[in-house]
Amino acid sequence: MKALIAVLLVASAATAAFAHPGSGIVVDRRGTVYFADTGGGVWAIDPAGKLASRGGPRFHWMAIDESARPSGAPLPSIPGGEITPVGANPTLLLSSDVPIVVGPDGTLYYPELGRDGGLRIIGFTRSGVASVRATLPSKGLKWINGLAIAADGALYYTEDKAIRRVDPRGVVSTVAMNVAVPGCARIPGNEPGSEPYLRGLAVAPAGTIFVAASGCGAVLKVTPHGAITVVLRTTSPWSPTAVAFSASGLYVLEYVHTVEEDRRAWVPRVRKVLPNGSVISIASVQRPKAR
Repeated sequence: MKALIAVLLVASAATAAFAHPGSGIVVDRRGTVYFADTGGGVWAIDPAGKLASRGGPRFHWMAIDESARPSGAPLPSIPGGEITPVGANPTLLLSSDVPIVVGPDGTLYYPELGRDGGLRIIGFTRSGVASVRATLPSKGLKWINGLAIAADGALYYTEDKAIRRVDPRGVVSTVAMNVAVPGCARIPGNEPGSEPYLRGLAVAPAGTIFVAASGCGAVLKVTPHGAITVVLRTTSPWSPTAVAFSASGLYVLEYVHTVEEDRRAWVPRVRKVLPNGSVISIASVQRPKAR
């Protein structure tokens, strides 16, 4: 019975995730940007700025494995969810229902509800060995919104209003909580009270965190000590859902957000915050008009 309850809780979390556009953007070592389009699969932007479809499933989250991931390497079986590889060198891992991230050694991390109903983060090695990296302390937490890894191996994850850190020993600490965004924009389709609805995040080498505040149409910069500033704002109904850090700037995945769950209406674009703070457009997906 406990196992059945855990599966039902994961399904409930998946339902909540499916009500929102995708949250996956990564940059490979050559400077190619990949992002997940919940209405159209995977897209790539080459260093010259050319946008091209890479196919793949229309899933929500994405991680990148730049090392030589063997073809047919095992992937975890997640209740109510699915992880699918796309391409090679790098391999993109697309996740239907939970945020994922890949460490430098190829270990895949993802959240999972335990038999006791508590949420934990699992590490899954390339050889298929699963272990519990951390049991998350937040009472009643059934899902997380984003997951990232830092250079020191620490994991970071987002809740609606908080950012937390999991050190290499599995100890969980709070980076920021009760986060509020001044001038929070009203984004269609977000549940009232969930603002700023923190989602995808990335960690710079020095430990600075960048996070999409999807419920407020903003991207936040968070220092290791918890100081918060706004580095990008959108105009509603555009909403940032994920970020990817590179030496040349910060890439931001944004979507047109709608009240209704309509994947084709969730049109994505990518913008970039340059080191000097200016924002430029990189690429926009154009949907074919209905006949």
